[in-house]
Formats: sequence, structure tokens, C-alpha cells
Amino acid sequence: MKKKDLKIAIAICPQWSTSTPSFALGSLNTALNNAGFTSTKQFDINMMSSLYLADTNPDLFRKWIEDDPWSTKKIFVGQIIPLFQEFWFKIVEELSTYDVVAFTTYSSNIMTTDFLARYLRQINPNIQIWYGGPFCWYGENGGLVEAGINQNYGGGHRSELEVSRLVAMSREFVDVGCGTNEGEKTIVELAESIVNGDGHYENVKGIWTWDKLRPSLPTVMPLGRSGRKPIYTGNLQIMKLNDLDSPTWSKEVLDGYTRIRYIDRYSNDFGPDLTVPIQGSRGCTFKCTFCSETRMYRYRSPEKIAGDISFLYNNYGVKNFWFTDSLINGSIKNYGLLIDYILEMKEKGELPEDIRYGGYFRTHKKMDTEFFDRARKSGLVYMNIGVENGVAKTLALMEKRQTPQLVRDYLDAVTKDDQITFDTGWLPGYPRETNVDFANSLKFLYDVKHNYKLGVDHGGRINIMKGTDVLVETPLAEMKEVFGISKEESLMKNWISEDYVNNIFSRHTKAHLTDLWLKIFKINRRGLVMDVDDHIELQKDTKVKRDWKTREYQDGTMPKPQSWALDKVLHSYKNGGERTDITDEKIFDTSFLTPLSYDNALLSHLKKEGFQDILENSIIDQIKGFCWVLHNIHKNINLTFDVEDNFKVFNLNDTKFYFRFDFTTNENDDFELDLEFKIDIDEQDKEFIDIKGVDNIVVDRTFKISGNFGDYTEQSESVKDLYIDSNNYTKYQINLPRTRVTGGY
Repeated sequence: MKKKDLKIAIAICPQWSTSTPSFALGSLNTALNNAGFTSTKQFDINMMSSLYLADTNPDLFRKWIEDDPWSTKKIFVGQIIPLFQEFWFKIVEELSTYDVVAFTTYSSNIMTTDFLARYLRQINPNIQIWYGGPFCWYGENGGLVEAGINQNYGGGHRSELEVSRLVAMSREFVDVGCGTNEGEKTIVELAESIVNGDGHYENVKGIWTWDKLRPSLPTVMPLGRSGRKPIYTGNLQIMKLNDLDSPTWSKEVLDGYTRIRYIDRYSNDFGPDLTVPIQGSRGCTFKCTFCSETRMYRYRSPEKIAGDISFLYNNYGVKNFWFTDSLINGSIKNYGLLIDYILEMKEKGELPEDIRYGGYFRTHKKMDTEFFDRARKSGLVYMNIGVENGVAKTLALMEKRQTPQLVRDYLDAVTKDDQITFDTGWLPGYPRETNVDFANSLKFLYDVKHNYKLGVDHGGRINIMKGTDVLVETPLAEMKEVFGISKEESLMKNWISEDYVNNIFSRHTKAHLTDLWLKIFKINRRGLVMDVDDHIELQKDTKVKRDWKTREYQDGTMPKPQSWALDKVLHSYKNGGERTDITDEKIFDTSFLTPLSYDNALLSHLKKEGFQDILENSIIDQIKGFCWVLHNIHKNINLTFDVEDNFKVFNLNDTKFYFRFDFTTNENDDFELDLEFKIDIDEQDKEFIDIKGVDNIVVDRTFKISGNFGDYTEQSESVKDLYIDSNNYTKYQINLPRTRVTGGY
């Protein structure tokens, strides 16, 4: 067989971003074509499915882009398959005519990919199916084995229950799983092995395959049952990124994404015109403990990156570019040179003045207002900045190598003239976070609110996570003892701290309270949900009442939540204005913030005698802290907050967490806090209560406290110690070794 005769389909399935075409499809296409494999076709099933929905069910168009997570089995089986199956099967029939189908996989699209690949194997038993992409890099056996991530358990040390639940199931229908992010090199070598008639892939390095290529069945079965076992072919030689040529896409793909942006009325600093991805580096220069990105950093020369921009502009007329890099400024020197190259090309007329680009950044002391002015003139219009938190202790435990002051200075530099739009991530509930740390984080957000102004054309926005996930083979997962994470126990498929205080329910409480905090202080944010009162305003309604027991709204309607939250929220808030004497000393020098379970002897007793007491107290402490900090900023408060928290995103059946509180203060600092919360563990979900000696959790709790805040002005040594600890960056600064995934290419 000649190279030009080998038919290769390069595919990506939904659910994935619809803001740009896939970089993988463009870069793999270029690599194959340059090597002589010219019978290739890009199947952007992600884009095709989006347009199919826009044409057949426009009301669901935005829902499929933004809302229900496709990695939830119940949603995928019950809603997604019936909606798309007929359309997808027609695509699979065309794919079955190819010799090879190479899928790019992510955790968000693995269910769709598996569904289509199994059907593909069924109708063409001889086709070669290759998996690549991040799901394979971080999955077990390059994705040939369905375990770990796909079964919603963290990596590293697993509890006894987690181990018992992990059944190694092999993807018998997949021939190759690419174990590295060197896909351009690997896919060419795989194709060459077929053309050369090797009969196997043992000479292609960096992949997982089988010791026997047959039988390859359209199913998933326990590992070893088919008589095959996965094998790794050994590490491959690392690519020089400068050897990569510009990505290329078919007209069909580019036209499809152009249409999506106009249908969706996509509005951001890139405008509604087509945006394409480019890449300047791989890996990351930093080593955040929550992150699974490799710490092996490589970058292309500024000349090559600028050359890509020029190539894509001249060949496709594209002026908008999204960097897929984990960090555009991983090398601040390189990024500065890239700015110079772009500015020079604009001056020479080789690039238009309205070139625009954006991507991921981290804080850096060298990126001052002068630097940002040059970057903006080169075309920088959008940044996604890795801030994550504003508390010294937490930033140190994250290994962010940034202090709260560095974050403040960086945000001030970015927003000096309100010329650059940016998002910053925010992770509540980090391991070892106390209630005082949480209160400290709220005060930090208040202090930087001027960087996240509503109503400006170019400004900041905070993107709140719903807690901190412990991802497979990250430092959090591999070195749990450093972070106080239990090795032996877990709760509802989620990690729990050794003292039980940091649990899935207290973390979700913090996330919703943080979201409410941003809304109260008009801090621009991408919240957890569209609040019910937002929905009412949009509907020009006046009032919706909610019944605490039935959780129903009188008008029977609810807004759609964000993709991973599926929660419902209602709040009302009034206040008598802002105080003039707001100081950290006043906020954190109080006995009111004393945790209910602070005393070590008491905590030890509670852990032995009553897990549920610790669980309940962990929720109460966060809400008390929120109210205290709010009182120190606003006068005469009248607040109601009502949350229904849904856990379906964790592939749980129907577990719910409700909490509601009313908080009022007056001009004399009299206050009343009336809290009620309830945890309903679904019968099928009780098996995921992995706490020793605990078979069931039944929570239906009320907590009331009232009095005068003036009675809490006396100094509390325990709170003082916690506050000093919260601001001690040096004490918690760590330097952990690489894990398997963060230490590999």
C-alpha cells in the first residue's frame, strides 16, 4: 500500500468547545499530509452535532453548548443518545469506509467517543481505531483500560471502598491509546507501520496497544477476559516543537465554526468572526499541586509562532487566535519577543492592525503596566489568569509561587486602563483550608473588587469552581498526607480531610457562599448558577416564593444552571450601606469566628463518637464566618439565601443538599442568624459513604444564634492563631516532587 492510498479519518466528538476548531485536528492533519498521507479527512463531529442541533432543535442549541455535562452517564444515556443517535450513525457509516479512525479524547467527550467507536467496530471489524488526547495521557494504560477517571475516583492512595469499586474494564474496540502529547509524531509512525506491513505497532514508541491485535470486539469487558493484555511500547523521542508546521483545517470545518459563532451570537473581545487555535508551547513552568499538566516545558521560537499567525491570516483570512498553551507567558522572555515580532510585522504591513489573540497566563512580577500596554498593542485582548485564591497559606499549599500582594499588583496592572478582558479561576475549599482561611478569602475578594467591575467593556471576571477536585496522579492525590487528605476514607465519591472538617458538603457550601459574596458586592463573575431572581428579572416577573419542604417554586419554572452545577439558588439582600472603618484587625480579632470543633481534644472525641456532628459543624462554621465578614462591611443587613445542591455531576443517583439561612442586623449591631439545612442521601448512593462506622447520614438540622456583635469583640487566641497561620506563606511553602503524569511529556 502506498501512503496516499491509506484512508485516515481524524475525528473529535462532542462535548467539546465550540469557540474554535480543534487544534489537534489541524495539527495532525498537517503532520500526516507533510509525511505523504494525503487521503485524510477531518470529522469534527463536535461542530457537526452543534449545527445539527441548531437546525433541528434551536431551543436546545445553547443547552448542549453550555449546560448539561455529557460525562454524566444518566444524562448521556437518557437525553443525549436519543437526541443524536440517528445523526451520529450516519457519520459512523461514512467513517467505517476508512482504514483508520483517530479520535481525540477528553474526559468531557469520552462517552460519546466510546459510543461511536464501539458502533464503528461493530460494522467494520477490520478498521483500526486509535485514541489520543488528554484522556489517554492521564488515563490508565493510555485509555485502553476504563478505570480511575472514568469511574469518578481519584488517583494516588485509594480507600478500601474505592479499591473494591474499581473494576478494570478494557476498551476492546480500541487498537491504540497514545500515551503522550506527541501526537503529530506518533500518528505518522502508526500510519507508516501499516503502509510498511509491520503487522503490529511494537516499533512505535509512546503508545499503549495489545499483545494481540485480535480479537478486537465492539465491547467493554473485564481486563484479560478476551485473552489480551495492554502493553506499553516504551518512551518515544521527544519532538522539537519548532519542527511543527502550521495547523490546517478543511473548508467544511472552518465554515462550520464560522456559522456556529454567528448562530450563537458569540460576543466577546474576539468578536463574532472565526477564531482559530495556535500553539506556542507545551507543558507548564510551574507545578500547582492540584494540576495534572506536565511540568516538562517546551516552547517554539517567537519567529515560528509569528509565522503561524501570518500563515493562517494569509491562507484563511483569520485575524483571531486562541493559544492552546497552558501558559502563554511560561517564558516571559519568549513572550516579550513574540510581542516585538507581532508589532514589527504590523508596522511593516505584514499583519493587519486588528489581529487579536488570547490564552492562559499566570501572574508575573515583570508584567507591569508598561508590559501590558505593549501586549495590548500587539493584539492581546483576553487572558485567563491562574489566580485560584487570595490567601497566603492556600497559595503556598498550591505551589503557585505567588503571594496575595503579587496577585493584587498583577490585577491592578491588567486593569489600569480597562483595555484587556480576563477571567480568573477561584478554588474554594482547598485541602487544609479552615473557616478563618475561608473568611480571609472573602475579604481578599472584597479588596480586589475594583478589578472586576460590572458594566465595563474590558474587565475582569471570576470563574468559581465548585470546590477542589483531587485529580488522578496529581500531587494532591499522590501525597495526601501533606494536605491532610484521608487515605482510607471518602464521602460520596469525593475526598475528605483526615479530621472530616473539609468534606464535599462544606466545600459546596463555601462555593455557593463565595458566589453570593461576589453578587452582593457586584463583582463580575461567572457564577455557579443563574439565580432565580436573575431569572425573574429576565421574565419581568415580580415575585416567586419557594417552599422549604417541597423545594418547589410557585410558577413551576427554573432557569438552566451552568454545566457542572445543576443547582438552584434563591436570594434576597438589602443593607444600609457600607461601613467606613473596615479593617482586617476588626474582622479577625473576634471570638465569633471560633470554629465549633476547633479544640483538638473535642475534635478527636467527635471523630470517635459522631462523624455527623463534625459534618454539621463544618457547614455551620462557613455560614457563620460569611455572615461575620459581611457584617463588618455592611450595616443593617437583611439577607435570605436558599440553595438546592445537586450531585448528579458526580454520577450519583439523587442525593441532595439543601440549606437556607436568614441573617439580619440593625444599627445597634444586634443580629439574628437562622439556619436550616438538610442532606438527603439517595438509597442507591449510600454505598458511597466510605466513613468507618458510618452506614447512613441523616441530616435535618436547624441552628439559631442571636445577640449583639459587640459581645464578640474580645480577642480569641484560637482565632488569632488561625488568622496568623492563614497569612503565613513561608510556613506552608512546599516543593513537592513530580508525579508520573506531571513528570512526563
